[in-house]
Amino acid sequence: MSAKTHRPRARMRSARNDSVRNQCRGPTPRRAHNAPRAPERIVCARAAPSTEEKDMDQRDVWTRHGRRKAWTTPRFTVWEDDVTTPDGRPGRYDWVEAPDSVRVAAFVDGHVLVIEQHHYLAGVTWQLPGGSVDPQDPDSETAGRRELAEETGHHGGRWTDLGSLYPLPGLSPARVHLWQVEEPDAKAPDPEPTEADLIVRRLEPHEAVAAALDGRVACAPSVALLLRSLSSLR
Repeated sequence: MSAKTHRPRARMRSARNDSVRNQCRGPTPRRAHNAPRAPERIVCARAAPSTEEKDMDQRDVWTRHGRRKAWTTPRFTVWEDDVTTPDGRPGRYDWVEAPDSVRVAAFVDGHVLVIEQHHYLAGVTWQLPGGSVDPQDPDSETAGRRELAEETGHHGGRWTDLGSLYPLPGLSPARVHLWQVEEPDAKAPDPEPTEADLIVRRLEPHEAVAAALDGRVACAPSVALLLRSLSSLR
């Protein structure tokens, strides 16, 4: 059972600061079973603090005392960390180690390429082309070029790095790298066996925005990338 955290009224924060902290904290840690050893201070990633918040930065420090591998699969590893939380409580933080991934906003003749695919867990969704960054990939652009070619058949073009984001910051440090490509050349796609049902749609920018707003584009990094890429093209 998760441990409950009690905060005195005097230490309550604004709604904005609570929201940022909750995103960083993830699941409420469970009480540790082993004695602490070799403490390590871990600073939780957060939005840039305002002037009045800078004095409270010390409260955003976690201390890790130990780490165990709970179990592993070909796709990810689950770790258990013995920690002291920012409010001084001992606990356990479970998290997932997984490869980074990539999403690509590809613009061809004024249209953006959107993939329609049936996922085993989520069902039919629309998303931008992308996939995992493999260990042999020298960088995320290489992975993006491969995934775009496999899923849509498009190669080359003018590539722009639009940064990265953490889709599940309380569960995993894995990042999604965001790329934009303009006017790639079309060739035959080469999808993986699990992508045999894949449909490529060409949407005008306003249609892509509408699909993101009404939920047809249900992949969160794809929604974020549409926002960044369409803003950069204005």
